[in-house]
Amino acid sequence: MALHCTFSANLPRPMCSQTEKFNRPCLKRAFVGKGVVLEICIAEGSFRVPHDDLLGWVGTNKNALETDSWQKGIYSWPKAPADMLCFLESYRVAAGTVRRSARGQAASVAKPDPPDISEDIAELVKIAVRHCRLPHPDVVKRMDGAVFPAVRGRKEQRGETGIVDGRRILYDDNTAPRWALLWAHGFSTTAHPKGWVFAHVWDDVKAPDAYTHLANLAMMPESFGGLSDKQGPLVPYLRHHAEAAYGWWPDSRDPVAKPPGYDDLVWNCFDPIPDPMGVIRERISKSNAQRAIVLRELLGWD
Repeated sequence: MALHCTFSANLPRPMCSQTEKFNRPCLKRAFVGKGVVLEICIAEGSFRVPHDDLLGWVGTNKNALETDSWQKGIYSWPKAPADMLCFLESYRVAAGTVRRSARGQAASVAKPDPPDISEDIAELVKIAVRHCRLPHPDVVKRMDGAVFPAVRGRKEQRGETGIVDGRRILYDDNTAPRWALLWAHGFSTTAHPKGWVFAHVWDDVKAPDAYTHLANLAMMPESFGGLSDKQGPLVPYLRHHAEAAYGWWPDSRDPVAKPPGYDDLVWNCFDPIPDPMGVIRERISKSNAQRAIVLRELLGWD
């Protein structure tokens, strides 16, 4: 049976002296009669409801107040029931709504809920991968592992050396991965090319075997950089591609299952060169940057 909701959008809001934030519907005996307002942020939206209003509705419609949990002082719901959502609808906080204090001054601004882009991810990823540049499988195979003995370091560590996993490494600032990807494909620049960002497919940036491994690197337009950050929509596609194209994933991780629409994607790789390690040795031998000097020493190329 369908559940139909009716509500008034203009119900008066009682004044309160205290606001409490929760990520689920919750009642507390300590809040009863205190004028507390609950700010409930859940998947269905954000709601600002007086505690005692919710308490009254629950007392009439649910048996929560008869439970041992309530007798001990608190009762909450992991997920709001459908009839409770109908009740809460009149207390919904619109995205970006500015709440007012008793004096009419702006008290706080509700955070806008992030949009649901699940229906657009496949198309978004399809556009993004056309403009990304990835290492060529032949070059990855020739390099056979991380290019440089380096990891990402904290700001105060950068440029220094240390021991990680029993190996002496350079603490880097994301320069070594850029050099690795570009030099291994014949580009001579040491500078960051304008308009591009360099991303790690897996965020194992403290692992020497992953930090400058070509299979773990991608170059993409700056405007798409956020797609590969943290849990961005491009991340599972890049990770599955690393396994499918290069047979690689970090030792500390599990392979990623093929994401929806993966087989429809067209990936762009740099053109291969016959001797990537030769180019890397040439470039690093010609650089007077302190980082290059340290890497030459660590690699035994002095």
